[in-house]
Amino acid sequence: MELSEDVMKRLEELVPETTALVYVDGEPNGTAFFITEDLLLTCEHVVPEDKVTIQPYLRKSRPAEVVRRAAGDIDLALLRSRPDSDELSPCVVLGEGVDSYECLVAGYPVLEGTAPGYEPRAIRVHWRTDPATGSPQILVIDPGQIVTGGMSGSPVVSTATGTVVAIVRTSRGTQEALGGGAIPVSLATEAFPEEVGGALDGETRAMIRWRNALGRDNWQRLGRSWPIANRVDLWIKGDHMHWDVRLLPAGGHEILHKGPDLYDGIAKAIFLWAQRRHVRGTDEVRLLGQLLARALFPSDMPPELRALSAADSLLVCLHVEKPDNDLADIPWELAADPFSDDLERFLAADKPFQFIRIVADHAEQVTGPVPKPPGNVRVLTVVAQPADWAYRDIPTPSGGRHPWPDAMAMRARVNAAIWRNGLDVTSLVPATRGNMQDELRAKTYDVLHYIGIGRKADGRPEILFVDDSEPESELEEWEDVQSVLADAARAGVRFVVLELMLPPDDKDFQQLTCSAFGDIVTGTVTAVVLTNLPVYPHQCQVFDRQFYRSLSGGASIEEAVQEARCKLKAGKPTGDAAGFGWFTVVTGRQTGIRLAAPELRDPNAPSPRAAAEPPEAETGYVRCR
Repeated sequence: MELSEDVMKRLEELVPETTALVYVDGEPNGTAFFITEDLLLTCEHVVPEDKVTIQPYLRKSRPAEVVRRAAGDIDLALLRSRPDSDELSPCVVLGEGVDSYECLVAGYPVLEGTAPGYEPRAIRVHWRTDPATGSPQILVIDPGQIVTGGMSGSPVVSTATGTVVAIVRTSRGTQEALGGGAIPVSLATEAFPEEVGGALDGETRAMIRWRNALGRDNWQRLGRSWPIANRVDLWIKGDHMHWDVRLLPAGGHEILHKGPDLYDGIAKAIFLWAQRRHVRGTDEVRLLGQLLARALFPSDMPPELRALSAADSLLVCLHVEKPDNDLADIPWELAADPFSDDLERFLAADKPFQFIRIVADHAEQVTGPVPKPPGNVRVLTVVAQPADWAYRDIPTPSGGRHPWPDAMAMRARVNAAIWRNGLDVTSLVPATRGNMQDELRAKTYDVLHYIGIGRKADGRPEILFVDDSEPESELEEWEDVQSVLADAARAGVRFVVLELMLPPDDKDFQQLTCSAFGDIVTGTVTAVVLTNLPVYPHQCQVFDRQFYRSLSGGASIEEAVQEARCKLKAGKPTGDAAGFGWFTVVTGRQTGIRLAAPELRDPNAPSPRAAAEPPEAETGYVRCR
């Protein structure tokens, strides 16, 4: 089966941009082609010296270095060449099979009396295989085509798969149409398993244009997932006045960025203002977003960072030097998109990004769970709010007011968000620590979802539990967060959600911020979703609906949190333009963990149980024994 004429036309237009003419001592000597954004594959005889010059198609000449030469008789070499600007060289997509005898060769053949020039050529091919193993020895270029000098190192593109399947190496006659031979990609993979094997199986942002030329159906026939992602890690250390950031793009080189040195007290005042809890307007959030973006990323963006924005999605991983460092209390989730001039784009609330925090490595942390069918994912909800606490009404975006919901209403809302998305939910009533421990011992839960109040007491982070089994003698219990998380880890819980509400005005609690929690990812708990400042119940309601919808559809924890924050940014419940920034996801060394296996359903369709009411949604809840 051949690719359509339209697809092949798009590929023919793109192929030259993936190639480069190789010069040795100022003389043209053959062809190379990009297999990643900075790695090129060619024949070893094309690069007799370790330092050469390449001329990428329609771009400036630049130096290249031979980083690997194949062992034995395999005539292959790998070059590395980095651009001195933010240009991103598109690369080819490799394949190991040829399902057609029709191929396209793209290179820089020698033509006497003219300067080197790019030429695409249609060729017919067939395999020559090893009689002992049946594995490919060479891809034979059939007679009818002159394979001349300068074509060595050229990519051979299959018209059946749209992948590069071989590298031109030999000619049977440079003056006659006798054909020649090409090295199969399978042999290149054996020679360079890490580099070529990684390009064969992996996906990079440099592949996006080739992927787009093939189209979704042809791309997925290659066994590849359509989205292409990337990652950058940021390590931040210092204090409010002096901080340093170390940036490491995936597959790139470390970049050091020093935050501005501010006069004593100025930076601290700015960051304390950022932390102060109040309803923020759009202009405030824009200004704060730009400040935080400049604190994390250099204003003069290096090319390797700028190129990250070409990927379909970018995972931004923030590491604070020590979890108890006060830099952890900065609402970094409000940082603007540093790759764009659009003031409405934020790292933690824009679809191309996933913004997370990562705590220190834990040797005892187990591997991520195997995704389950959504109906088998079990969530235990704990809602703790004393009935006799008096709250103000909640502001609305239109300037009105909503009554503050009681514990029963909050349970109904979070349970509905979970149950309507096809997950199994159990509520803890009464919401005591002892009841929670008993329930975690009795059943296996994947998620522990807590909604309540937090405080710092004598430097210790605590959350509230309430025994309301006897309303006339309701009992409040404050428990250490680390101890509660240890209960969850011992019981095999994978995700913990800690949504901390604003306390009443007459309760003078020292608020819990990220630095108070310390290392909160341990044991089986692979991620914790928490509010880094107290929030309103309506903000949790919007967040939870989208979070569990995404989670049940097979999204990773990072994807689910990002999509939920996007909902908060768009909806602005309570009128708080910064509301999305109060929700943080913290993981350990493992990322991309999914609890539910992806469902084959229309993403625009209603939730599985959208038309039904959750059991006992208004009048009662499962009572732990």
